[in-house]
Amino acid sequence: MSATKKTLKIIIMKQQYSVSCEEEKVENLISAGHYLDRKMQDISEGGKVLGTDRCAILAGLRIS
Repeated sequence: MSATKKTLKIIIMKQQYSVSCEEEKVENLISAGHYLDRKMQDISEGGKVLGTDRCAILAGLRIS
């Protein structure tokens, strides 16, 4: 039997993204979205990184 999917609206760096996930993973996805947004905001506020793409790459590297 397949799991029920939910579509969520996640906001990262003031951009809204629609993301689908299994219902039992909704809270994890919301938490991950908030965490990524905080990390990207921290990098952006540092003032040394230009552009959302570069900010996302640096945030991904720092998270991993």
